[in-house]
This record gives sequence, structure tokens and C-alpha cells, in this order.
Amino acid sequence: MMYFPGFNSEFLDAIIFSLKKKNKSLKHRINKVICDKVYDVVEEHKIEKLELTLHELKSSKGIVLRFYAWGDRWVWIDARRRGKIGWDWEWTFEGRMSGNCTPRDLVAAIDESYTVSLLSNRKSLVDEIYKIWKPLLAGELTSVK
Repeated sequence: MMYFPGFNSEFLDAIIFSLKKKNKSLKHRINKVICDKVYDVVEEHKIEKLELTLHELKSSKGIVLRFYAWGDRWVWIDARRRGKIGWDWEWTFEGRMSGNCTPRDLVAAIDESYTVSLLSNRKSLVDEIYKIWKPLLAGELTSVK
């Protein structure tokens, strides 16, 4: 059974609720799911952060997707696939979720990003992921180098 931490942040707690609803379908497609509550310390203040990691480790070239969210609706998402040396591919995006984006939309985007990453080994992968996340963000989606 997967562990789901509780949060003081209504936004983060709603993401956890959506993950619980999606848990059964995730378990059948993902080898390992890690969901943690972490605190970032900024100027002596503890800020809650949700860290979600999805592993596809059926082979040494498995995909790892990491998703981090903070209570102020800022999110960071990263996926990569192991190669013989380094990464076959990788992508990282971050941005603030728009006000009309629900936690359910967010979990659906994580799921869709993971699925697209599994099925793709082509250069258009980053464009496909961008199309998934762009409608969910307020302002411009930032690609992290």
C-alpha cells in the first residue's frame, strides 16, 4: 500500500486526495511510486513541499519522473530515461499552476506525462510534454536547463 502524507496546505492536500483516487491505475502501470512530505527552509521558515517520484525500473534504462509542488501552487516536474552513458533523453519544466487548474487536472497531467514518456524516444517528446502542461500554468512555462 502506498503511503500518502497529510499536508497543512489545502492545495497540497487536494493533490494527495487526487493521487489516492488515481492510486489503483498508477499501481498497475508504474513499478515504484514514492510520495513524501518534505520541508524547505527559507529564511528560517519551514515550507511544505510534496515530492512525488514515479519509477519504471523494469530495465536498467527505466524512466524516472519527479514532481514537486509547494502550497503557493508552484510546481516542478522532471523526467529522464537512463541510457548506457548518461541520459537517453530528459526534460524539466516549472511554473505556477493557474487558478482554474484543479489538483485532479494536475494528477492527470502527471499521469499523461509519464505515459507519453514511456511511449516516446523521439525529439518531439519535449514538445508533447509542453502541450500537456501549458494549459495548466498561469503565464509562461519555464524549461529548466
